[in-house]
Amino acid sequence: MEVKFSSWLSQSGNDWAVPSYPELISRLSRHYSEQTGSKVNIYELTDYRVLKNLQKLYGKNGKFCNIGEELEGAVKSALSYYIRFYSQQQAKKQNEALMKAVEDYCNDTKTDEMQDCKKQVQEYCTPRNSMPPQSQAIQLSALSMNFAYEKDLQQTLCMQVYELFPGYDIFGGVEVGIEYPIGSRRIDLLLEKTDDKSLLIVELKAGLADYKVFGQISMYLGLIKRKFSERLVEGVIIAGEIEESLVQAAETNSAIKLMTYQMSLKLEDA
Repeated sequence: MEVKFSSWLSQSGNDWAVPSYPELISRLSRHYSEQTGSKVNIYELTDYRVLKNLQKLYGKNGKFCNIGEELEGAVKSALSYYIRFYSQQQAKKQNEALMKAVEDYCNDTKTDEMQDCKKQVQEYCTPRNSMPPQSQAIQLSALSMNFAYEKDLQQTLCMQVYELFPGYDIFGGVEVGIEYPIGSRRIDLLLEKTDDKSLLIVELKAGLADYKVFGQISMYLGLIKRKFSERLVEGVIIAGEIEESLVQAAETNSAIKLMTYQMSLKLEDA
């Protein structure tokens, strides 16, 4: 990563920072290792939040601000440049994963199938003036049932958002963050972290979630990042079951987490 950082500095017109800035990052690694008692190589860190925390530690009023201000602030500046470089590298990887996921999603989803699904959901949601025949009720499609169940799941999750997602609020309140519109799509739930204003996209699936869901949430990530470019954006897929294909897809993007839910049943006297 050090070589790539040096190359990036040169290509971005910052030749003056080579080789001093890459060497300063190594110096910070040694200093932080000494302070924590554990070996840390900043070039090997893969969590953006850890890097941002280091920036705070070596920044103004930080615990190690005296080190950051050395060489007329060059140490602090080197870390800032490295974080910018790392962010661009991660964005490039995520964009590549996004395009691959979108291609897979579009290739595996036929237009006729999407229209049929939409029609079934619309029929299920349309109020009826009379009770449908018993046979018609029994033949209610699994898709429509899943759709209704996902709405129940969404409602339950929203009522317990502070318990299930400590430190998060519904972005813009319930009127905005639930079914948040982005492009021509709607995000099940958009959460905002209270301390750093980072965003969390929540995608719900009542049943089994496969790799196609990765394509969906990847598109949401891309759209939200364009709209809120200054914020950290992550995503979580919550489903009844997770298919192995989705696990493999999620391994390509550390910003997307997978979770399963357990529903409990409470009985009361009538």
